[in-house]
Amino acid sequence: MECCKCNAVIEEDVYYICQTCDSRLCQICTDVHLTDEGNCDVSLLDSNGLNVEICHDHGNIVVSYCDECESLLCRSCIASIKTCAHTLLKAYSQLQCEFYHKVYEVINQAEDIIKSCENSISNMNDMSAEFNTKLESRFSNLHDCLNEMQSSILNDVKINCNFYQNLASNRKNLEHCNEILTLATSFLDTSFYENEQQLTDANKKLIDLDCQSLEGCSNCSLKFDFSRFKEVVLKNFELESPCEISAKRRKLLEDQDITSSNQSLGSLESIDGLVKKIDTQDEEKKLLAVQQIRRKLFCASTEEITQYIDEGLLNHILIFIQDEYSKDRTLQFESCWVLTNIASSSTLHTLSVVGIGCLPHLINLLNSPNEEVKSQALWTFANIIGDSYILRDQCIEVGVLSSLIDHLSNKREPEFLRTSAWLLSNVCRHVSYPIELTHLKQVLTALEILMEMKDSHLTTECFWAFTFICDSLEDFKQEFVNRGFLQLTIDKMQTQTEDSFSLPLINVVANLASSQSVCPLLVNTQSFGCLRTFLNHRRPNVREKTHAFISRATSLGSDAVQLLAEFELMPIIVEQFSFDNKSISLLASKVIKNSLKFADAVRISYFLSLDILESIFYMLTSSSPTPDISLLEAIENLLEKSADVESIRNAFEESGALAALEALETNEDQEMALRVEVKTKDDIYSSFNLSK
Repeated sequence: MECCKCNAVIEEDVYYICQTCDSRLCQICTDVHLTDEGNCDVSLLDSNGLNVEICHDHGNIVVSYCDECESLLCRSCIASIKTCAHTLLKAYSQLQCEFYHKVYEVINQAEDIIKSCENSISNMNDMSAEFNTKLESRFSNLHDCLNEMQSSILNDVKINCNFYQNLASNRKNLEHCNEILTLATSFLDTSFYENEQQLTDANKKLIDLDCQSLEGCSNCSLKFDFSRFKEVVLKNFELESPCEISAKRRKLLEDQDITSSNQSLGSLESIDGLVKKIDTQDEEKKLLAVQQIRRKLFCASTEEITQYIDEGLLNHILIFIQDEYSKDRTLQFESCWVLTNIASSSTLHTLSVVGIGCLPHLINLLNSPNEEVKSQALWTFANIIGDSYILRDQCIEVGVLSSLIDHLSNKREPEFLRTSAWLLSNVCRHVSYPIELTHLKQVLTALEILMEMKDSHLTTECFWAFTFICDSLEDFKQEFVNRGFLQLTIDKMQTQTEDSFSLPLINVVANLASSQSVCPLLVNTQSFGCLRTFLNHRRPNVREKTHAFISRATSLGSDAVQLLAEFELMPIIVEQFSFDNKSISLLASKVIKNSLKFADAVRISYFLSLDILESIFYMLTSSSPTPDISLLEAIENLLEKSADVESIRNAFEESGALAALEALETNEDQEMALRVEVKTKDDIYSSFNLSK
């Protein structure tokens, strides 16, 4: 290897390369190359391919590094010592090697860290996959469990509804039939159910009487009043059930369909066979197949409805409700009825109905000239809206409210009007996810139209919608008041006579009373003058809502307390405070506490004359229901306001109430225990001049 300048032989590890002019140079020629003023802008590499640093002071190659002054040095720098003796010198090549060694060490460490991170991410992905698998398994098990529970409930309902499925062809004794019919009708007309257990017992009694076989009898002249029977049973199921008003309803068979429904329901034909019957060019057979499926869906279990959907039933039904079948109104009506019954089932089934894209077609059916098709489409919408607030918003988005208001402007059939009221109550049902205020105004407009119809059933349905509205946002309550519905509610309280109307009516009043701005508007002689009827109502939930309203009203001040005394309602409240159910007793205790708080000495004397002390002491020493903190506040208010302390002291000593109070100091309710220890006992001892 030779030098490009002097042609001298160069050792393999001692030469330099100028990158600028692409020359290989020996040590001497390199120094000359660097000092040559006419030369190019020099950029050098050493024999190892590393960049060579050039001294800025002398233009020579850097050969050393001083640790003491932290500077790069050429030979001239070392020879001309200035401020530093340059005693801690390192060869520049050594310094470069150390630097690159550290760089490679850092790179290796970084690669190890990256590999470790990749392994950790992989492990996390595996753990996430395992967790998702377990979660899906748990969810699947939960889903199966819920489906099983639904199936069990629906099977129980199916058993209780079997009264219309089979004709009493095997009944030969006319006298026996008449006896059963008389017993069943009398039982249904005179009984009422206060709770779910009584309803279950009633259904069992019906089954024991074999009333499910009394739709008609082929062996005798007995004619069973099925319409009356259905009306009374539905009244008890819908208005006495814990849900009060159902979000979903499955449409019953028409009276004239009883015989054909029993024949079809008794058929053993498979579900897939029924669905295949629809796929025919024969319009008459197609209609008969849809009717048969519709009848079966009424009592179908969740699993059976799922099978119908899996067999592709909804795809056929979607075609039948479209405009191209508008000439065949009967097929459209039956198809819409099928959607109604499927949507009345579980959320998954309702989602399946919406998922086929039927909502725009149902809106079109609301404009059908056929009243039955309109009513059935509206019923389907009501079931979908009642399922969830998400589906409710989808229905509102396609224009169901606007379309409904347009139709209500013209007088419609009673079924359409009643379904409209039920649909509107479902729109307002999801109080945790309220509708927009603009949509609420549409709902109230529709309800105004329905209330003008003067129909008792419509009024009841409308007030269920009012119940949900008044249980929602404060703006909704204000809009309710501004539209004049508050005065309407008070008027209905004074004139209502129907038992089924009492609960939604008092619900509206109780929900309005939760508003600080609206409640004072209810504290007047008109509303309080008719509360006796509600306090003495046979249904506990009506009495409970009445106590809720009174407790909220009396918490505002003395006006409500004065009205209680004026209309002599306190004796009823004191009586129910001691002897009614737990919920009513707790609410009544709050009424008594508020009354004692805002009463003057005259009112206190009046309350004492009602044996209110005995009731308080009875509840204080009772184990069921457990004493509420309102009792303590009532005692404190009584001690503060009463002038007859001596009689109160005697009553305390005779009833053992003081011992009961001391026992409450160890109560599980820490707030109550602390209240007894810090406040109530101190008030008692100071009032009675007792030493602790």
